[in-house]
Amino acid sequence: MLEFLNSYADGIQTLLAILASIVGIIWFSLRRENFARADVDLTVDHVPLGDATHLIRVVIQIRNIGQVRLRVNELTVFLQQISPLCMIPKDGKEEPFEFERAKSSLEFNWPAFNEPKSFSFRVPLEFEPGESGPIPCDFRVPYVPNVYSAYVHIKNTSVNETLSMLFRWITRRNPQMGWTVSKIIKTTNQNEPTIASSTSEPAAS
Repeated sequence: MLEFLNSYADGIQTLLAILASIVGIIWFSLRRENFARADVDLTVDHVPLGDATHLIRVVIQIRNIGQVRLRVNELTVFLQQISPLCMIPKDGKEEPFEFERAKSSLEFNWPAFNEPKSFSFRVPLEFEPGESGPIPCDFRVPYVPNVYSAYVHIKNTSVNETLSMLFRWITRRNPQMGWTVSKIIKTTNQNEPTIASSTSEPAAS
């Protein structure tokens, strides 16, 4: 009886080792070969167009650093005011900005000074492995803060649905999060914004 139990335990252990190896191979394949990977950066410029009208251009520079074709057909851009600190509408009145972080974020939830814009492309922009290119986005705003942040999120739609489901089942994570990058701009004068700092967050890949 003892020999049977030992043999049974050895069989279970061998089976678990085989399953772990299979999961590892699938994970490596999904992570390294079938999911899009990208390096994303921002450049920001602005010019006055007249009384209470300014143009802010955010250029998103994407470089495909993965092994599969990268498709971009949806992205969102926020322009957030940092300085001067502004009053925030709350419960029917205005209160000073509170340094609070958005959920699951390390950055403060700065107020937007324009409506967040979501862009969708009828024909997705495609980047082959090693290829790079710009995506310019223009905004008309009534004023330009002394210091503001440009925040961009690019949705990752390059994942095969079958592989995506398998990835979620193995890792309990969503591989279609995308890429997030933000950049702080200090306004030295009306025509010369200067880059203060930037942060970026890659997708699960």
